[in-house]
Amino acid sequence: VSAGKWANAAFWLDEINGKWATTTYYKDLPEYIDRFNTAEAIGNYPERQWNQSYPSYTGFLYTERTAPFSYHFTKSDNDRYKKIKKTALINSEITLLAGKFFEKAGFTRKACPDFLGLTYYAGNYPYSADQTEYSAEIQDIYYCLDKEIEKLIDLIDRKIGLKYVLIVLTSTGYFDLIQTPSNDFKAAGEFYPGRCTSLLNMYLMAIYGQGNWVNGYFDRQIYLNKKLAEEKQVAWDNLIRSAADFTTQFSGVQQVITELHSGVNKKNCGDLFIELLPGWKIVSENNTSSTEMLRTSIALSPLFFFGENIPKGHIVRPIKATEIAPTLAYLLRIQRPNACKEKPLDEFLQK
Repeated sequence: VSAGKWANAAFWLDEINGKWATTTYYKDLPEYIDRFNTAEAIGNYPERQWNQSYPSYTGFLYTERTAPFSYHFTKSDNDRYKKIKKTALINSEITLLAGKFFEKAGFTRKACPDFLGLTYYAGNYPYSADQTEYSAEIQDIYYCLDKEIEKLIDLIDRKIGLKYVLIVLTSTGYFDLIQTPSNDFKAAGEFYPGRCTSLLNMYLMAIYGQGNWVNGYFDRQIYLNKKLAEEKQVAWDNLIRSAADFTTQFSGVQQVITELHSGVNKKNCGDLFIELLPGWKIVSENNTSSTEMLRTSIALSPLFFFGENIPKGHIVRPIKATEIAPTLAYLLRIQRPNACKEKPLDEFLQK
């Protein structure tokens, strides 16, 4: 996600060997990355330790553990790098690699800006004994992340100078839920995918004629029969709209997203994507023990713009994620991305 279409390189930590990996899509990879993997990457160390960095965390009132935690990752654990990527250790590795880019990649003061995208980890540790959203582990990850950002800014200041750099910091806002609802938790309602698809197929037959108009359902996505639409000469857009309008009327359905919406990748999703209301439970008719409880797994995220000519200010209104790219393009005096419909934030526009 950070690289974009025209990046000249992208790296991630391989979960098998603990080395920084990429793909053959990128050509002429820098030799200093190979040297870093050979000598300094976390994969060169058979064992690593993650200890709690602060004596006691009180950021959440619901944190259960009182004794400091400690995790030892040994070479006998084949999943150690997968686990490390969910700890504060991975952020230290990212900052260390970023230092190599500032030393070797030719980031200099010039009119045409360079771009470096870093993705730090700021989620919970799913392997904790404390299976809550308020564990000491996630607080330690945030505490250490603050230190890593401090190191990164100091590094940029030494290598380039902060007056020549624009720093943008934000988050996806999404996180993986690790705490499952208790048996006493009462769902707001139950959604049955099988009943939904059967009724939808009957509705479409009443409009467009006999046939299996619905191919199936998977992961809150409905797949329609495009071949049947072609045989009966039914316009595909009309079929999708009819199906979406009908599905929206089901109890618990908050929104139905189709390929007709902008930002939807037709190759990687179904024809209808069903967004249910939080608190609803999805029940499979084929397997009554297979249920999925929907909870809102997003959190408000901060957005920082930090640079020499950025006016001091505090924006308290909600900011849409789609407003970040045009604002960044405006500040850098470059062309906005394709299909970008938002304008830059008003606070940055020259009056």
